[in-house]
Amino acid sequence: MTLAQLEASLSHAELVRWMAYDAVEPIGQRRIDDGFRLLAALIYSANRGKDSPELGPEDFLKTYEPPVEQDPMAEAAALAAFLDRMVEKS
Repeated sequence: MTLAQLEASLSHAELVRWMAYDAVEPIGQRRIDDGFRLLAALIYSANRGKDSPELGPEDFLKTYEPPVEQDPMAEAAALAAFLDRMVEKS
């Protein structure tokens, strides 16, 4: 679905309601990942040895975390400082 199709078929208010629903009851890939985390934890727990640690769903499948926003000027300054140190060493 294109953005134009979405705008034509979905009001802003309805989109906000769907976003609120997703925050409470995840839909899509996040929900599928949660199911696989639970399944992996159940399989692990059923087959773990006596000395193996207990693991929960949160121990399986890395969760997606959006990249942290960086200030481009701060990054450029840090890179310049790093390169200056490299030049001084050689």
